[in-house]
Amino acid sequence: MYAVTASDARQRFFPIVEDILELQNIYKVTSRRGTIVMLSEFEFESLLETIEILRDPEMAKKLARALGSAKAGEHARVFDAADFLRDDFHANESE
Repeated sequence: MYAVTASDARQRFFPIVEDILELQNIYKVTSRRGTIVMLSEFEFESLLETIEILRDPEMAKKLARALGSAKAGEHARVFDAADFLRDDFHANESE
């Protein structure tokens, strides 16, 4: 995370926006009235999704189990996941 003053952010606004969009950097902008954070829409949506998952106790448990499995070296191959999703999609089509 980069920290800049509001004056600096104003002067360098377009380069900062490009940096955020191209490199997914996050900027903390401080002024006398307070501090804001500038981040890409992608990062913002990602944070909202994470919050939504962690608010749901069942999803949080699933995530914790998945992380534990990944750390233990137990993981599904991408192809297995793709096959599962495809099979599930086709099963729902026939309903």
